[in-house]
Amino acid sequence: MDYKLGYQFNHKGPNSWLTGLVLGHEFTNKLEADVEFYSPGTVHPFDAEPTLEVGARYKIHRPVILLLMSGRSLEPARPNQSYFVGYFGLQFLLPAKSYK
Repeated sequence: MDYKLGYQFNHKGPNSWLTGLVLGHEFTNKLEADVEFYSPGTVHPFDAEPTLEVGARYKIHRPVILLLMSGRSLEPARPNQSYFVGYFGLQFLLPAKSYK
């Protein structure tokens, strides 16, 4: 389980925040499946974009992890919002022997 919370101070435009909760389960030494609730938003005016996502983490070799995630908005998307979100990426952990 991971939780994240952040606040961004903007010079031009509204300040923003984000929060998220990830729950995961390891199926093998290398494969973990995850479910994430994620919500970024702005402070003034208040706005939020909650999403629910599923994904995976696959340990390729030390210290590289493949990240996969896709999901959708939990409320009807407005013209400036995404209805579907997804990403993939590589995570490099330091020091190089960060996991077994």
